Amino acid sequence: MQLKILLGKRIRELRKKRKMTQEALAEIIDIDYKNLGKIEMGQNYPSAPTMERLVSALGVEEKDLFDFYHHREPADLEKNIINIFRSQTPEIQQLIYKLVKTFE
Repeated sequence: MQLKILLGKRIRELRKKRKMTQEALAEIIDIDYKNLGKIEMGQNYPSAPTMERLVSALGVEEKDLFDFYHHREPADLEKNIINIFRSQTPEIQQLIYKLVKTFE
């Protein structure tokens, strides 16, 4: 998935978590709500100053805007999980297995 789309989904997720409308957030960060909509849809990137205002308005750290691994495609998630699992010690692999089994 493209970075623009993932970033847009993450911004929307954080906005909704704070129960804000696009209009309210757009007003706080001083952009048109239509532009915010395009950012959230992954059609536009926010400018650096807009990103700074987003971080402040959403009450997050900069890195939090890019924390969107949970929005990745299932095949990408599976690859990442397998790589993480394989890089662990046998003891940690057993713990991971037990944890995963609890979701069955």
